[in-house]
Amino acid sequence: MDRVILSVLIVTLLAVPVSAQNLVPSNAWLPTRGPDEVVEFESVCVAKVGQDNKSLLVAKPIYRQETRTRTVNKTVYQTEMRTRRVKGENGSVSDEAYEVTVPATVQETQSYLVKLPEKTVKLVIPLDKVRAWELSGKPIDSDTLLKRLAKPVHVLASEKDPSINFVPVDPYFGSILKMDTIVLHVFHGLLRSDEEAPVSVPVPAVPAVPAVPATAPPAFPPAAAIRTAPKV
Repeated sequence: MDRVILSVLIVTLLAVPVSAQNLVPSNAWLPTRGPDEVVEFESVCVAKVGQDNKSLLVAKPIYRQETRTRTVNKTVYQTEMRTRRVKGENGSVSDEAYEVTVPATVQETQSYLVKLPEKTVKLVIPLDKVRAWELSGKPIDSDTLLKRLAKPVHVLASEKDPSINFVPVDPYFGSILKMDTIVLHVFHGLLRSDEEAPVSVPVPAVPAVPAVPATAPPAFPPAAAIRTAPKV
């Protein structure tokens, strides 16, 4: 009886890997594309509907580019000549030279670019110049957009036309990204300002689009702040 039970257990254990392999074919769980095709963290802004319900107030971070240097350790391989004592057939002993390849650590200075948030500008964009989608690819109509942006919300704002370039984020990343994150397509030129006046809206935290926002989005200053802000 004990032998029968042991045989059943062995067969069951051997069948488990086979069943799992049948349920998850090789590489079938991998995403078909990366999230960077849609999510550009530099395009993260904070947006809300204006008091007239006909425009969007967008707080946009401005980045400056800075060149930095760093020293890194790098492993290289080099050839060394060494000698060893060898014994000849007649019993004589002599020195023999030979080569060996040995690892060595060297320091290397590298230059790299970083983008740092420098200030924030506030833009007023007519609502009829904006179209909206979700990261999942679902379009957002104007009424729904008004409701969702009644308070400041982190969004992805870009002048790239989603109807041409937009590809939904692969469902593989749905567990770590908010698939209902708003992606705004703003008509050409409206996300750029010749007079980038700093306002009191802090730069949104990066990375944005967290699964659970760590802090509430920043509040917008009154509309008068736009008119009284100094020009730079």
